[in-house]
Amino acid sequence: MTLPVIKIADSSSLEKKLKIGVKILHKAEQSGLSFSEIDIKNEDVLVGFLKGGVKIYLGKGEHLDYLSYLPSILEISRKEGKEIKYIDLRFNNQVIVGEECEG
Repeated sequence: MTLPVIKIADSSSLEKKLKIGVKILHKAEQSGLSFSEIDIKNEDVLVGFLKGGVKIYLGKGEHLDYLSYLPSILEISRKEGKEIKYIDLRFNNQVIVGEECEG
């Protein structure tokens, strides 16, 4: 089992940032998702990478609940033959999907 990498820029708020990373990983696990990396260098722009390479822009607090939508989004895109480049969860009541058609 490969554990995800949590990137943190400085140690000034190491404990706080690690708690954020663990919270993200826990929410993802509840949704059946697996991150390979989470970048918490800037608390205002949290970025994660799912295993498979899809980039996820993560919001704070309640926006993390939007992770539960990702399995459905990923499944629909797979069935339609589209490759998702990124998913942005930083906004209220919105999930933004950037995709590229295959072929």
